[in-house]
Amino acid sequence: MPNQLIDRFFHQRLLLKPAASGVSDVQNDYRRPLAALGGLVALVLLIACANVANLVTAQAAARSHELALRVSIGAGRRRLVQLVLVESAWLGLAAALVGGLFAWWSAPLVVSMIIPQTTPCACHSPRTGGCWVLVWR
Repeated sequence: MPNQLIDRFFHQRLLLKPAASGVSDVQNDYRRPLAALGGLVALVLLIACANVANLVTAQAAARSHELALRVSIGAGRRRLVQLVLVESAWLGLAAALVGGLFAWWSAPLVVSMIIPQTTPCACHSPRTGGCWVLVWR
């Protein structure tokens, strides 16, 4: 082997990158589109929260006669607050369940749209019997 080739070999630079999240450039490629998608989701959630607040306000106005009747037959303030809080908790629990089921259903769909099947890494979800981390095939 000529000395010039050996010299060139030993003077080459080696580039080291952190590999905690793998060697795929998927994160860099989809950072802006995912941020835009996150912003749109936040906007939709804000609109949904405003609609729920409007509905709860309308329901409270419609129930003012019912609450007045409960006060007239002897219900205390504590009991009325408990009634409203329990109903709100049930509504929140039902909404959280529906949201959780939707997220569980849609997460693999979003991941499959982001990571093509030709990528050497895949995201396995609990539905498919895998784990939550990226696994090399």
